[in-house]
This record gives sequence, C-alpha cells and structure tokens, in this order.
Amino acid sequence: MINCLDYNMYMLIRNKIRNSKDYLTFAELYSKVSSKLDKSMLNAILKYLFDTNKVIYSKDKKLIWIYADTPKAQKMLDECVTA
Repeated sequence: MINCLDYNMYMLIRNKIRNSKDYLTFAELYSKVSSKLDKSMLNAILKYLFDTNKVIYSKDKKLIWIYADTPKAQKMLDECVTA
C-alpha cells in the first residue's frame, strides 16, 4: 500500500517530467527534487513509471513522458491507431 508521502513524491516526479519544457536527464531531475527526496526513492518512482509505460529514455538518456493521459493526447493516439 502506498502512503501519502510516497504518493506526493510520485506526483512531484510525474509532474516534473510531464510538464518540463525540455527533456530532463536523471541528474537534472534529481537536482530539481533533491531537497525533497533521496536517489533511492527517485529510482523507485522512475522504475514504476518505466514499468507502467509512462516514460522512456531517449538515446541521449533524457526522460520522455509518453503516456497519453490528456484527452487531446488520447485522441491523437486513437487517430494513429485507426489510420
């Protein structure tokens, strides 16, 4: 069972990756949240995001949010699949 602190940290990481204007590396992401959590917690959250197909690494090791969680993104995905 996830506790409230873990969920808040998950949402923090999720939103940092999802809403970032530029793709972030692990080090860049960690520098933005290091005052709030340690590397092991960040690794655990990133593992969950990878395992649930929400993020991927680019060739240059940047984190990319790929999960279609907005109506616009879902519509685009649906159009690609049916085309």
